[in-house]
Amino acid sequence: MSMSSSIDVLLKEVLRRNSTDIAGVMVASKDGLPIGYRFSEEAFDPSTVAAYMAALAEDQVKVTGQLGLGEVKTTIIEALKGKLILKEEGNHLIAIIAYPDANLGLIMIEMNRLAENLRQAMNPR
Repeated sequence: MSMSSSIDVLLKEVLRRNSTDIAGVMVASKDGLPIGYRFSEEAFDPSTVAAYMAALAEDQVKVTGQLGLGEVKTTIIEALKGKLILKEEGNHLIAIIAYPDANLGLIMIEMNRLAENLRQAMNPR
């Protein structure tokens, strides 16, 4: 199975397991290029989401550096109409777009599971 199809399978599973909480999931390069994505709604443009993910990841490093908080693990943005959870994994970024009433604890478990599965898919033994 190719890398892109492996990632696609992982992303489909995330949405299947969490269809009531998660509106979309994406893996992008740190340069802001989409690698894989699954959105339950067509309202999200993958190129735009990937570009914003990269910009946010870069800015959060600057902010935490200035405040002396250390390395960023996860970024969570809670907005009126939903949540954006962003995590760096190696040379990639993972984003989950969640519905407003989504269970953040379960989403974090899913995010960590996805990060581990991506690590394994990108570094097969």
